[in-house]
This record gives sequence, C-alpha cells and structure tokens, in this order.
Amino acid sequence: MIIENVTEAKCDFKKEIFHNVKRFLRQVGFLAILIFTSTTIFFFVEECYFHVLQPPTSYTQMCNQLCQNTKIINETQSNNTEIVNLFGNVTKFCVQVKCNSTENVSQKNCKLGPKNVFKWWAFVTTTIFTIGYGRIVPKSTLGRALTIVMGIIGIPMASANVLFCGKAINNTIKYLIVCFENSCLKRQRIVWFKRKVAAVQVYLTISTVVLHAVYYKYTSFQENDFFEITYFVCVTMLTLGFGDVYPDTTFLYQLSTINLVFVTSLDVGLFYWNLALLGSIIDFIRSIGTELGTVPMKKDHIHDDDSVVQNDNSIIS
Repeated sequence: MIIENVTEAKCDFKKEIFHNVKRFLRQVGFLAILIFTSTTIFFFVEECYFHVLQPPTSYTQMCNQLCQNTKIINETQSNNTEIVNLFGNVTKFCVQVKCNSTENVSQKNCKLGPKNVFKWWAFVTTTIFTIGYGRIVPKSTLGRALTIVMGIIGIPMASANVLFCGKAINNTIKYLIVCFENSCLKRQRIVWFKRKVAAVQVYLTISTVVLHAVYYKYTSFQENDFFEITYFVCVTMLTLGFGDVYPDTTFLYQLSTINLVFVTSLDVGLFYWNLALLGSIIDFIRSIGTELGTVPMKKDHIHDDDSVVQNDNSIIS
C-alpha cells in the first residue's frame, strides 16, 4: 500500500482513533460495572448465602494416604540416611497434625474485603474474556445459573471492548508511522505502509509477551522456568486457558491490600494490552481481506455513520 496524500491520511487516522477510543471508553464503563457487580454477587452467593460445604472426608483420606505412603517410603529407604531424615520429618509432621486442619477447609465467609473477593473477581474476569482456567468455579446451582447469564451478557461486551481497543491501537500505529516518515524523514509519499504496520504490531506483541513473562518471573512464577512462563502468557493471551500452568496464588494472598491491588492492576493491564494487540492484528488482517475482496472506493464513501447519512441526504435532495 502506498500513501500519496500524507495530510489527508493523518486526518483520517486521527478521526478513527478518536471514534474508537470514545467507543472503547464507553464499553469500559459498562464492563467495569458488570465485573464489579458480578464479583460481589458471586462472593455472597458462593461464600455466604448458598455456600456449598466441601466434605473434608475425601481430603482427609487423601492426607492420611499420603502419610501412609510416606511411612512406606521411609521404611523401604532405611539404608539412606538423608532420605530417612527427610521422610522422618515429614512423617513426624503428619503424625502431629493428623490432617485435622482440613476440617476447616470449607466454611462460610461473609466478610467482604479485597482478599476475600479476589478469587471471584478472577473468576468473573477469566470467564467474560473466555479464558476459563477452571481452577475457580461456582458450586451452587444459583451460582452456575448466574454464570450462564453473566457469560451471555459479558462475553459480547468484553469482545467488543477488545475490538474497539484493537482498532484504536491499529490506527494509532498507522498515524505514528505516517507522522514519523513525514516529519522526521521528510517523506511526502509513504511506500510499503501495511508491511511497516504489520512489523510494528509483531514487535509490540513480542515485546509485551516478554515483558509480561519477566513480570511473572519475579511475582507469581518464581519457581518456573522462563519458557513455562512465556507459554502461560501466550495461552492466556490467546484465551485458551488450558490450566496446566497456573500462577502461585499463595504469593498474592500474602501481600497487603495495597500491594495486592497494585500487582493485580499491573497484571490485568499487561494482559489487556496483550489481548488488545491481538485484536489490532486481527483488525489489520480483516482490513487487508476487505481491501482484497472489494473494489477501491473514493474517500468520500469511507467515513463513519454520520458522513454516510450526510451523503445519502445529499443524493436524495
């Protein structure tokens, strides 16, 4: 693609950026209200009023079986002093605890607070963005019914929100490329424009994935290698959500409320930026397919809805 009129291209890209940012911000407001409301509802439904007690019997049996296996290993490896000492300590711990602490695993909790509602906020967010790790799910009938309703309402809203953000990013990249070549390189005619846009999008996507992986390496994935972390970031960005690699949530629960909000906000920001970049790439590919499948039109016919209405009125008159 070659841009002949740089001034006209700048004006068109600025209009598209403003138009999509306005729609994006409107959708963000609705989406924030939905997430906040759904998180609060799921917290009270699942943790308070319709809390489904998790029977500790099976958990206790698993704990006792683990202790029994530990004793067997301790007996079979009696010739190795280090293994004897290691499993001896584990056996001692099992005997002392007797797995009684598991009786308090499932209790009602109606105290609303940042740390208490965090897991349901994560559930709502991963659901409406179609990730769905499956680690946190509703247990009550009412909670599952509300999940269906939330998915029907929230998934289209989240998809539209990402689409508008992706369009804004796509047009911003185009605008910056035109400004750079026109102002810095003094070019009045820009060639290979779409290739440059695609190169910038790929670079931004890879850079953001690496940055997100580095962030996780020092927060929730300190015990994992860098490839596993990158794999998790990519699977999340692509909204696959296999759940085979998952962050250490115990790290988050050990933080103070302020640090928890800061770390979570940064994580969500990086995730959303990754998702929006993916949306911008999809929008870019869609625009190429549209141009290949249609006859080039004059600029007067490529406007927003208001300009189309004006053109129609002029034709009628």
